[in-house]
Amino acid sequence: MRLQTAVQRARQARNLDVFPGFFHLWGPGGPRFGTPRIRKIKPRTPLPDESRNRRALASRLGLVNTGRRREQKLTGRSHRQLFTPFAGVSVRAPILKEESEGGTTLAKTSVTSAPTERHVDTDKNSEDHQEAGTEHDITEDSTKGFYTVRPSRLFTVKLPRGNILSSVKALRLARVHALPEQEIALDPFNLPSPEPRAPKRRQRKDYLLAAQMIVDLRRKRKQAEGNEILPRRYSLPLFASQRTRDTLMQTIDGNDVTIVLAKTGSGKTTQIPQLVLDTAICRQLGPETRVLCAEPRRIAATSTARRVAFERGEPLGNSVGYHIRNDSELPRQEGSITYCTIGILLHRLLTQGWRMLQGYSHVILDEVHERDAQLDLVLSLVRRNLYSLKASRLPYPKVILMSATIDPSSFLDYFRQPISSDTLEAASFEVEGSGYPVETHYLPDILTELSAKGELHPTMQALLQSNSRKSKSSAGYIKEELAFAALDEKGNKLEVEGNEQNAHGAQTSLKVAAQAEATANSSANSYLGLVMAVIAHISSTKPAGDVLVFLPGKLDIDTIYDLLIERRPLGLNFQDESKFKLFKLHSTLRDTNDNVFTKVPTGCRRIILATNIAEASITLPEVVYVVDPGKARTSVYDPITFKRSLPFDWISKTSAIQRRGRAGRVRPGHYYALFTEKRYETFLPMARPKITVSNLVDIVLSLAAHPQHGSPAEYGDPREFLRGMVDPPSEDAIESAYRDLQVLEALDCDGRITRLGYLLSEINIHAPHGKGILLGALFGCLEPMLILACHDFNNPLIHNPELSINQVRESKRHFDRDLESDLPVLIEAFRAYHAAYRAEDLAKLDKLREERSIKHSAYLEMIMTSKAIHEALVKYGILLEAPLSATVFEILPNFLNFNRDNMTLVKALAVNTVSSELAAWDAEKHRWILDVPNLGFSSRASINHDRLSVTRKKKRKHRADGRLMAYAWKSSNDESSGGEVWLEHSSMVTPLMLILFSRSATLESPQTIRLNDWLRFQFEVEHMDAALADHSARILMETRKMLDRFITKTWLRILPNNVPDRADLREKVVKAELGRSRTRGMMVSTITKMLEADNAFWQAYRAKRRAKIDAEEAQLAEDARILEGGGSEPQPERSHIYDGEWEETATQYGSALAVEGDEGPPAADDDENDIGLGTQTTESARQLFLTHEGEDEDVVASGI
Repeated sequence: MRLQTAVQRARQARNLDVFPGFFHLWGPGGPRFGTPRIRKIKPRTPLPDESRNRRALASRLGLVNTGRRREQKLTGRSHRQLFTPFAGVSVRAPILKEESEGGTTLAKTSVTSAPTERHVDTDKNSEDHQEAGTEHDITEDSTKGFYTVRPSRLFTVKLPRGNILSSVKALRLARVHALPEQEIALDPFNLPSPEPRAPKRRQRKDYLLAAQMIVDLRRKRKQAEGNEILPRRYSLPLFASQRTRDTLMQTIDGNDVTIVLAKTGSGKTTQIPQLVLDTAICRQLGPETRVLCAEPRRIAATSTARRVAFERGEPLGNSVGYHIRNDSELPRQEGSITYCTIGILLHRLLTQGWRMLQGYSHVILDEVHERDAQLDLVLSLVRRNLYSLKASRLPYPKVILMSATIDPSSFLDYFRQPISSDTLEAASFEVEGSGYPVETHYLPDILTELSAKGELHPTMQALLQSNSRKSKSSAGYIKEELAFAALDEKGNKLEVEGNEQNAHGAQTSLKVAAQAEATANSSANSYLGLVMAVIAHISSTKPAGDVLVFLPGKLDIDTIYDLLIERRPLGLNFQDESKFKLFKLHSTLRDTNDNVFTKVPTGCRRIILATNIAEASITLPEVVYVVDPGKARTSVYDPITFKRSLPFDWISKTSAIQRRGRAGRVRPGHYYALFTEKRYETFLPMARPKITVSNLVDIVLSLAAHPQHGSPAEYGDPREFLRGMVDPPSEDAIESAYRDLQVLEALDCDGRITRLGYLLSEINIHAPHGKGILLGALFGCLEPMLILACHDFNNPLIHNPELSINQVRESKRHFDRDLESDLPVLIEAFRAYHAAYRAEDLAKLDKLREERSIKHSAYLEMIMTSKAIHEALVKYGILLEAPLSATVFEILPNFLNFNRDNMTLVKALAVNTVSSELAAWDAEKHRWILDVPNLGFSSRASINHDRLSVTRKKKRKHRADGRLMAYAWKSSNDESSGGEVWLEHSSMVTPLMLILFSRSATLESPQTIRLNDWLRFQFEVEHMDAALADHSARILMETRKMLDRFITKTWLRILPNNVPDRADLREKVVKAELGRSRTRGMMVSTITKMLEADNAFWQAYRAKRRAKIDAEEAQLAEDARILEGGGSEPQPERSHIYDGEWEETATQYGSALAVEGDEGPPAADDDENDIGLGTQTTESARQLFLTHEGEDEDVVASGI
């Protein structure tokens, strides 16, 4: 009580009015931003004009009752609590620790989420630090570690006056509607209590069913002998020997984990599950035997299930079935084999855990050498659950790992490494492969074979010797590859010639390595001509047999397919289906994938163009010839730079062995390696595990939502789980995922999942996209945000491999509304195609595919994804069930979709979800400034890229210092690109959008804000009272915090804190909060009008600025023409072109824009448009600015 009285006296002495989270006590050094420590306060004389200025500013904002002051009790909240930086995310700002030459080192608080952290050092200690007049309170919990960021230089931006006045108005309305004035945080989700291990209820053994299964098995075997199915099975190495089968089953029965090494062609994928089931049936254990076999790809699961059902003489759904995402044909419960994808198994392990494993007698993981991220997670979950079940003396399944090429020692050690007092018994078993030899032809042998008849055919000359890029010639690739082999031989020779020669040999080795990297990347797809030449040579000269061609991606598949038909190498007509049948084998081509297994007429040769999907799991028995350029494209994610790359890499030796093994199933085969033997020797033994180069955000979210990772009776920590994997990801990658999830408010400060995070895990898409859906529902633009969330950017909706990237980009412009963003283009394209598809307008669909480059398969994928999202939203009462004939896009209620056409709002929401990375233009250095020291360029596929250099140069003159771009991620096709990155799916945005919705914002001073922990802006406002203008950043930050509290409050109201069980009750809650809430209507309307008014100003300003620049350029050109004619005096140097223009625009709109100066010489990146939004201008936006124009004087005069 005494302390409170002292504080009240101090306030009265200082003549201060305080409201929570905005104005705090001023010390003798001037204003401080943060709550002071509680101490004895002595009255003092206010600084000159201090009291008057603070009181006037608070009064003008309308946030203090001047008639009767409401005393506020000082709380112990720190600066981090008072200035919550995230819109819709209750996370606290980092504390400035110290300035260093490399950047600012920040102390991590217990709730800090900083997505641009670079280095983690947990050995440093933090101390209280005061910078720029700001006092920070650092607690013990906030000294657990540090991270380093690289802040940008300070950009100075003149804000429109309307931004400040609109913010003041929004803050007033928030107080009127009683929005909370203090920080709101989402509480942790109430996860169900861990289920203790309990014995599975014993089922009475069904002897009658067991006997019946034996009779059925014998009958099917007799039928199989009659139609030659069983003899074919006996011809496989794994099935041929009774001794091999018996030894394999003894190994499986005698161990908990068995690793089967079976060479390609041995029949492991189809025969081992059948062997396990048939052996159990013969032992009268058929009814209790259930085999689950997980495959790495959808096509492998479905095609293998069909093949095994055929071999067993029964239809799918009897004893054999499959389960993939959005499609399943499940078998019976007793005595069955189920083929599924690794993703399905992972989901079931996370959601059902040990109970799921107890439902099967055997779990088989196929092709474990591929080391997919999901596969590594499954391995860890299976291992933990096996140890837990074994320690509890409960039944558990036998686990079988299968591959043709892995080194079993690492997997054996991993499973044998004890977690509890018990240990798992693990052993390996090796099966010999096909007896047919496969001859390997390396590049020199291939070239000799192609030129055996002397002079090359003209079509072959164009493919192998031409210097024209349009001919798809491989002359450069062949030259580089042969030079690499020759250089390596020279280097090896020099290594044995004495010390002096060894030094030169070392230099040669370095050159060899450099040449290897250059050949892998710079040549890109320059091997395509060689591929076509080899296909034509085999087709014209070799005996019958199918040809399998491995290519890095679908683009190369489409290119080879088209060029074989167009070019007719060696005069072959590949369209003649009596002789040739071309197939494409790719994960996104479902129809073609199934057709590749159909029979072709006698005398017809299959030519199968495939990605690495054909390396394993699927069998193409008639393949005799394999053509392999030795290239692959693997997605790589860097958690430090947030860069995604898809480089052309040489494959591993494991992959080469797998590809070679595809030949020679029915006769001796041939493997055409389009590289030298020296190159093969440089291949890595195995491909790097994908978990080490993947984005872990969705993985960590799933582990946090389902934390019972095999622990006996307690929840596990995702960090510890990831550290215990076969090949654990880096600490940087783990911490980066945690920070991103805390920014999304999916995890709280302690890493526990929140109610929002649990719903995002249920939606089961990329977490930021899931949050975009919820923000879309809150702000009334659910449909466009749902479209963005359903779109797979790796399988773009607008794409045509037959067209160049420039042609595809131009086709996008048909959907462009001059909004300078790729996102509205995608939305409009989907709407057009969806409308035509629903109307069954075939002519319109054909036109959209042919003229607008819309890909039908990508559209279908989006529809399937929307169905899964719809199911989760129905469960939580956000949407209702849809009729069978409708999709989710037809049933969206108006109260969730009334802003569907407001693309300005959509772009703003995307800044927090879909395109959260930022770039700022530095007019001095003529480059985009990123959060990492890379050179950034707008993607050539982006609508913001211009093909013509004249257009780019003209637009570069309009580019301003501090101009902002939001983008989804950085990408790089080549790791040797010298640091250049492409900024994918970009949008030109304004400062207001970022202040309200960016990933983070931190107040550094009354006029300075740091965005995303690195991009620093100082704001100025002209034509406004100094008391308001001097605190522009603080006012905008208060608006952001107010918006944050509104969003978090809404999550607390509409999202349950436990697993929902009554969707009908949840629907009533959601409708009451979003459909009939006056607070929600007020907030959405206010924010929308702010954004539209901001858009109207920038649009008008840009138009005037461009007109003025163009007029001056024309005048300068005219002056130069006159001077060249010698008839006039030189014109004086032109003055700054923006001074008069600024006054004119500010007078008309009552606003201001960023300071823009001359840009100097063109930069390397000369492909973007000017800052701002597009042409979307509404009457409400104009009215808001007109109101503010006449309101400023009144506000100052009345003190409202």
